[in-house]
Amino acid sequence: MNAQPPRRIQVQLDADLLDRAEELGVDMDDAVLDGMRIAVERAEGRARRKRWAMENRGSLEAWGEWVERNGLLLSDLAVTKL
Repeated sequence: MNAQPPRRIQVQLDADLLDRAEELGVDMDDAVLDGMRIAVERAEGRARRKRWAMENRGSLEAWGEWVERNGLLLSDLAVTKL
């Protein structure tokens, strides 16, 4: 965990969702932290995929050009009936 003290923030929540959470006894601090963790993990994943695509763009384009010229590998072995 980070050694920094927590910061206070203000959030706006859907009233129905908030009512349902309160009825179920959901801890709002835990819920916000869980949601933030999920959002950050998703954003980090998107950033990694974007970075990977940019770093490998030349190879991906070269492979696409090769397939256009030569067709898919092993496509002549495709099974049409089981």
